Amino acid sequence: MHRFLVCSDIHRNCEGFVKALNMAAQEGVIEKIFIAGDLELPPDSVADAIYNCEGFDKTPDFYMVKGNCDEYNCGQAGDIVIDNIPGGHKILLTHGHRYQVKSDHSILAAIAKAKGCDIAIFGHTHMFCKEYQFGVHLLNPGAINFGYMCPNGFAILTTDGNGALDFVHIDI
Repeated sequence: MHRFLVCSDIHRNCEGFVKALNMAAQEGVIEKIFIAGDLELPPDSVADAIYNCEGFDKTPDFYMVKGNCDEYNCGQAGDIVIDNIPGGHKILLTHGHRYQVKSDHSILAAIAKAKGCDIAIFGHTHMFCKEYQFGVHLLNPGAINFGYMCPNGFAILTTDGNGALDFVHIDI
């Protein structure tokens, strides 16, 4: 089983982010971390939190994108495509604000599909979402800070290497 930490909308809550890192690490090896924007922290602070997490035996690869509130992350990309995910998956990592995800997920699904991705990880709505449209798994972990309709938290994405995946919200 391959495990990935997925989070979004940290909104300066570095303490909550560190708590999410430690909680995820306690449950087993985390291979990669995907952060879907709105950190409102310098990227170096986020990297330091990951590198200094005592729960990780080995520091996971991590990817982060710029959200609509991220002045600090002016060097970060708006979207990243990550391939070579076990099970043959390919991920579009985005904040989602440019794809109107607060009203509809079909634009995001179509963009992900056009980029050859079968998973789209996004944030912006501050609500957990696990949905499937146009052959694309649409996954939103909710928010580390200011969660709507669910407690603050993060998610764990697991794949079995044969294509099956699961996505579970964890409260912090």
